[in-house]
Formats: sequence, C-alpha cells, structure tokens
Amino acid sequence: AFWPLSYLGPAIDIKAGEELPKQASTDEDWSSQMIQREDRWALVETLGLCRWAAAAQENLVGNLIDACRYITGETVSAEMLNRWGQGCVNLIKAFDWREGKHPRDLRLADKFFKHDLRGSENMFAALDPEIWRRRRETYFALRGWSLEGEPQLNAFINRTKA
Repeated sequence: AFWPLSYLGPAIDIKAGEELPKQASTDEDWSSQMIQREDRWALVETLGLCRWAAAAQENLVGNLIDACRYITGETVSAEMLNRWGQGCVNLIKAFDWREGKHPRDLRLADKFFKHDLRGSENMFAALDPEIWRRRRETYFALRGWSLEGEPQLNAFINRTKA
C-alpha cells in the first residue's frame, strides 16, 4: 500500500501562519506563491523543524542561515536554501512519479468545483475549472515540469548549477 511521499506533509496549510494566495491574483503570481510555500515546507521538513515553530519565525530564512553557520561554520545564502527546498520538492515528486503516483491521480473532487466551502469563519468560493486548469499548467511550467506534471530532474539540476 504505497503512500506517496508528497502526502506525508501538507505543503499548504491554512493554519501555517500565512495567507493563501488570493484567488484574484494572476495565474503566475498564484502559482509562484504556491511554489514558494511548498519549497519552504520541504526545507522545513528536511531539516526536521516543527512547522509551527517555523511559521512563528519572523525571519525564518535568516535564522536558518545563522543556524547553518553556527552548526557547520560555513555561510549559506538565502538562494542556496531556496534551491534546497526546490530540490526536495522535485525529488519527492520524481519519486512519486516513478512509483506511479501522478498529478492526474490527485484530481479534486467535483464538489470543489460545484459548491462553496464554508467554515466557521471563512467561506471559499467554488473553484472555476478553467482557472484551476490554467493555474495547474502554469505551476508545472514554473517548476520546469512536463505538462502532465512530471519533474524534469536533469533540467532542474542544470538550472541550479548555473
């Protein structure tokens, strides 16, 4: 009973201390914000940090840079930490892809496109299927993945070496 690595932790968590990207933002802005959050999640998870403690940090990246310097004696840059998070997401998704878990298998249920979701304090409007499709394609393109969502690890490795 294989459970995809990408299911092990929620990349997007409403309670994680940040606002979700605005629905009215452009497809590229929305996708970029989602990628940034996922990459930060992957970085926090691989370092073994509590996500709640990480969310409470006013300057998480700055604190991680200081911690790395303290532990290893070497200075890492914010860009290096960002690439680390990106690499983790790419490797996790590549493993999932290899094991047969593809984004097409993770389709949202019809109810997300037909009904508003209401909570005790918030209401989230039903998703527009066309906007959802465009944003998914934009997300894949910004990640450097195929149109089907397959990570292209060689392209990613070459891009991060530059």
